[in-house]
Amino acid sequence: LNLSIKADQINIQKFGLEIQTLNFDIQDIESSMDDKRLAIAKLIKELERNEEPSLLVIFLKYQSLSDSLTAIQNLRDINNQLAIDIENLNNLHGTLSSKVDELSGKKIQVEVRKVNAENRKGIVEDQKTDRRNLIIKTKNKESLYEQQITELRKKQQEIADEIEKIEAELRKGI
Repeated sequence: LNLSIKADQINIQKFGLEIQTLNFDIQDIESSMDDKRLAIAKLIKELERNEEPSLLVIFLKYQSLSDSLTAIQNLRDINNQLAIDIENLNNLHGTLSSKVDELSGKKIQVEVRKVNAENRKGIVEDQKTDRRNLIIKTKNKESLYEQQITELRKKQQEIADEIEKIEAELRKGI
């Protein structure tokens, strides 16, 4: 059980380090999400500034066809970048959710390990107490047995003395 308790302590430390790593990952993801949100806000402001007019208005707005096509391409690029950034933000949100779930799982595992370690410590203490009590009982019985042996030896000596007396009297009588 002592080895099991030490193994639990090591696992608790390991889970603590994993929790720290997950916390750092979560902070990085949240930072990336903030960056993506800022990029999306910037793109939306750019779209609002251009107000995405109809193609005819864009063609009429610029003096040359190439300027008009460039403006249209810029609007398409902004829209495409916006779609990519939104997709990336959604992916980051999914990753964040999975990391938070993993973090919760690790925290639960740490708590379970702590409870198990405490229970094992209690069992070890109970076993130590039982051993101490057994040693005390054994010592008490040992002293009791020694007293009984001493009494039996006294009785044996008394009987031997009595037998000698009787034999001595019988010898005198013969």
